[in-house]
Amino acid sequence: MLDLFLQPVFDHSGNYFKAEDIHIHDLPEVSGTDLAVFGVEFSGSFEQNAGSEHGPDAIRKYLKFLAPNYGNLKIRDFGNIKAGSSIKDTFVAIREVVSFFRERQIPTFILGGSKEIMAAQYESFSEFSWKLQVTTIDSQIDLSPDSVYTKIITSEPNHLFNISVLGFQSYFVPNEVIEAFDKMYFDLIRLGVLRAGIEKCEPYIRDADIFSFDMSAIRYANAPGQLFPSPNGLTGEEACALMRYAGLSNGLKTAGIYEYNPDFDERGQ
Repeated sequence: MLDLFLQPVFDHSGNYFKAEDIHIHDLPEVSGTDLAVFGVEFSGSFEQNAGSEHGPDAIRKYLKFLAPNYGNLKIRDFGNIKAGSSIKDTFVAIREVVSFFRERQIPTFILGGSKEIMAAQYESFSEFSWKLQVTTIDSQIDLSPDSVYTKIITSEPNHLFNISVLGFQSYFVPNEVIEAFDKMYFDLIRLGVLRAGIEKCEPYIRDADIFSFDMSAIRYANAPGQLFPSPNGLTGEEACALMRYAGLSNGLKTAGIYEYNPDFDERGQ
């Protein structure tokens, strides 16, 4: 089934990864995989964000410089989902791939692409009976009708238990949005509170089933490759600490890093 949706992106010469570190895997064999990585070449609804569909391959170029300090964990990269002729087609592919690995109890790590992908992540669990915890790192919270948060909150059937948004910047979020989240008893941790004690965010991430990291939560000086840059935000070290909490979670089922646009990242920072 995987070969219907995923296209391998590397040759097997080890140009991007050391072969013993992150395996480039032939489809559809998945046995022995501890973490499945795949990209989604999807830039979303904003024309200004064109170029973010190349984010997955741009990220991969830099992974080869990282030390493999993850023990015997078997990480396998299964390639990219190409954007379909419509958003619906793309979302169907994402749901099918995430569901395929979830049924085999293999967590997935998605390289984006637009954070609209998070809605498809959530929809992959639509047949579940238990309530789901969604945790995001995001500088903004949009509750407009077509936003990813609105799609998750209003999806049917709905198995949402809680949404936690960490690192939001209050000057980007209208009071009525904050009040709406409060009325729904969702968790909001603004940037200043997070930076004063980042360890307080660990329980929100540890308890998550679905985790999403929007690159716009990192300040521009540390992460220029984004559509909505801000001089304020997380440092690179803080972003890494939050991602480490996600990696230490035993319950996390799917995670994604979104809104990296290499067209805005002139020096590959």
